Amino acid sequence: MTEKEIKKTMNKIIELREERKNVLEKLRGLDSEVKSLEKLVPRSEIAKLDMVVNPNLKV
Repeated sequence: MTEKEIKKTMNKIIELREERKNVLEKLRGLDSEVKSLEKLVPRSEIAKLDMVVNPNLKV
């Protein structure tokens, strides 16, 4: 690998790590929002939803 290729690859790694960090932060925010909303609904209804959304989930 040439110096130029290494630099280009390193820049891509930095870019992708930053993107991954942003996606994880957004996911944490969404997870927090979902948990807040779930507190407003009876657990039995959440269980029904879980079965529809992910039938393989063990509730």
